[in-house]
Amino acid sequence: MAAPVSLRLADSVAEKIRHMASVEHRSLAEMTKLLVEEAIKLREFPDIVFTEGPTGRRATLRNGLDVWEILEPYVLAHKDPKVLRESYPDYDQAILHSALRYYEAYPEEIEARIALNHAAANQLTGPGKRTARAVSMPRNVQHPDEFLEQFTSHPVVDEIMRRLAK
Repeated sequence: MAAPVSLRLADSVAEKIRHMASVEHRSLAEMTKLLVEEAIKLREFPDIVFTEGPTGRRATLRNGLDVWEILEPYVLAHKDPKVLRESYPDYDQAILHSALRYYEAYPEEIEARIALNHAAANQLTGPGKRTARAVSMPRNVQHPDEFLEQFTSHPVVDEIMRRLAK
């Protein structure tokens, strides 16, 4: 449930929010809500920034990888921490821990990104053939097609897709 909040902003700040809302075709209230939520996340997780892309804004580690991208092998392996470490052996444990903490705080956001990526991967595949690398692949995997084949139908992704469809 949303709690109504009234606040006063400096004219210059209000004008910036109005401009952003106009550019993104959002209401002033919706834009303000999104900015506040993002500001809270930035304070909670200093290692994470937000980047804009074709599928909207998303949480990204300061090193450039999206949080969902790092966590995809972990989530698809039923949250096995060993899979996360094996997928990104060169990443500092503190960075991986930041990604895990973000997932624990905002699981729906990360699972929705993984499901979106999985749906895109399924659209880009032909019978037995991959036309694009749409699914994250652990950095230590040599043959992308072999890795991607395991996600053709995955129970975790299927469950996420069912929940999102509701």
